[in-house]
Amino acid sequence: MIGELSRKDAAEKFAELSKRDFENLSFPKGSDEFRKDIIEYSKSIKSTIAESNGSMYEYDLRLGLYFYKKINEVYNFSERDASQDGKWRYISLVLLPDVVYSRWTANETRFFSHPTRIYFKSLWWYIHLSWQGSEEKTLEILKNNTTDDVVQLVERIGSLGYRIDLYREIMNYYGNLEVSRKGRSAGIFRKVMKLNTTRGKMIEPALHNGGTRGYVKELFDYFD
Repeated sequence: MIGELSRKDAAEKFAELSKRDFENLSFPKGSDEFRKDIIEYSKSIKSTIAESNGSMYEYDLRLGLYFYKKINEVYNFSERDASQDGKWRYISLVLLPDVVYSRWTANETRFFSHPTRIYFKSLWWYIHLSWQGSEEKTLEILKNNTTDDVVQLVERIGSLGYRIDLYREIMNYYGNLEVSRKGRSAGIFRKVMKLNTTRGKMIEPALHNGGTRGYVKELFDYFD
């Protein structure tokens, strides 16, 4: 079971950990196997990426996919759990603080202070909102993205929360674009997400001509 931390308790825990430089930590009983799997995988992909001169986005993507699978299996983690920031603060500061620290050092934004940028929360939602039915298919549509794409997707939360089916369709379409159209200079994903925010207030994608897929295609076609 995954506990929760209030924002106040998270701030106190972060200050306590920072004084010790995240060394000699103690962890919840029963979490050993889960922690071991995440840490070993993290070290493995870090080493692989270093050898191949890969990007930190590749590290985040592969760790995110592995973390998503493991936490869902081990803790029966659900969308309801994922909507509770207290659980993410607990994961960051009690369950896996050393893993967060190894990626971001003592950056409180990535531990607890900015809700949409808590490291493991952003990874879980990035994978969940992009899920294409299997790990392999999801990796395929995400492999050519960037860290900025993670931000643009995860931080676009509507007044009623995430439109999961819509976002998965957007990510599928974006993942199948030619790499040349996805360059940072073009910024097409950022533009599409902004346009969707505006149009989503007036249009129901499922009722659009061509359904959700037709709605998404029109978003991208607007910038051609």
